[in-house]
Amino acid sequence: MHLTSALGLEFELLRRRCEEPQPGRRAACPLFWTCGGNQVGKGALAGWKLLQEERADDTWYWPFSGSLGSLVDRPGDVIIETYPAEMYAHLDLGPVVGKGDQPVRRRCADALLAVARKLDVRLDPELKSDIIDGFSFGDDAFDAVVGLFGILNVLLGRRPEGVPDDCAVTEIEGWILGQAAPMFAKHELDGQFTST
Repeated sequence: MHLTSALGLEFELLRRRCEEPQPGRRAACPLFWTCGGNQVGKGALAGWKLLQEERADDTWYWPFSGSLGSLVDRPGDVIIETYPAEMYAHLDLGPVVGKGDQPVRRRCADALLAVARKLDVRLDPELKSDIIDGFSFGDDAFDAVVGLFGILNVLLGRRPEGVPDDCAVTEIEGWILGQAAPMFAKHELDGQFTST
């Protein structure tokens, strides 16, 4: 791997703390991984470019600009990071293995429709049909719906936003919305952080 060789790091050390394995889910791919399967970096770069082009003075970045509760009361747009695999447990979807296959997405339909009812979301008939059909056009739309439902779950107070009280997270690394916030302990000798 060119990236890890150039940096002199093992692949695991490319991850931000919010990308580390969590109870119920495997580790997320590092944000800056831009090639091959399971890369998210190209999407992140495209998103950042779009945000730079469209940026207005009333755009807020969670958690860098404050708590979600404080940001939704401000005029403008709030940009947050979600991770569908993190949301599966929050929404009682269970583990979703092989989401690239339509039958796997179709098996999630009842759970997604139940989430919509719990959140009091009125679904457009076309979206409801897509959910029942397992999103025949691919897993990106499935991920988008899971992400949206996860955001609503937090906004409606059914799950905490989960940001650790740690300036490294709120000023540099960022966080995945709704992911439980571990306590971080700083090792005094080497300046490294570990979760406890």
